[in-house]
Amino acid sequence: MIKILKEIIKEGEALGLKINEAKTKIMRDNGKKDQGDRRSIKIETFTFEEVDKFKCLGVMISSDGKRDVEIKEKIMAANRAFYANKKLLKNKNISKRSKVRIYDTIIRSILMYSAETMSTMRVFERKILRSIMGPIKEADNEFRIRTNEELQGEPKRKDIVQKIKQQRIKWLGHVWRSGEESVIKLLVKWKPGGKKRRGRPRSKWLEEVVEDVRRAGVNNWQAKTKDRKRWKEISQKV
Repeated sequence: MIKILKEIIKEGEALGLKINEAKTKIMRDNGKKDQGDRRSIKIETFTFEEVDKFKCLGVMISSDGKRDVEIKEKIMAANRAFYANKKLLKNKNISKRSKVRIYDTIIRSILMYSAETMSTMRVFERKILRSIMGPIKEADNEFRIRTNEELQGEPKRKDIVQKIKQQRIKWLGHVWRSGEESVIKLLVKWKPGGKKRRGRPRSKWLEEVVEDVRRAGVNNWQAKTKDRKRWKEISQKV
């Protein structure tokens, strides 16, 4: 790793680029957090700090490989967006349909950014939609909260988990059409070596998406990804 970083520093300087020491961290993928064993690594004039979690391109990655930290970060970011737009979403002069479109455009997109299927996102989405839509007034003038089905509206909109699955399947098609030498395809198909960790292995991204495709009743999916239009139709089945 030190050798590679030295090469990056050297090649970068040749182009007039310099590593941002404050934004460059080191993280070991060791399946557990070694709180007492963290250390900094000094390379030439740079000192790189070792961390347990790091945000890369808007996605929080943790050293233990679990999603808990990422989920929490997404919900917190979406929650901040909700409260920043709360006055707008509570404005009685704006229709509920428009409010839901505002939610889909601003808040839901933050929650879904680079996301996988996470049931806790359903809980958060229903909380926001109930706040936007408000309760239902019954014939006896009693109010009740909306059911999950009523929150979806008519015509029925797909909930956030279904939407994420659709996007993942569409992205799978893009990856498989990119060619065998594509870096992104090589990474998706890559199988790391080494000793397996204890316990039940976590599902890989590719395994989860292929299972979604299988549940949609699609056979020989690799060949079908070549037809972009057909693959888009398949993703809408989820």
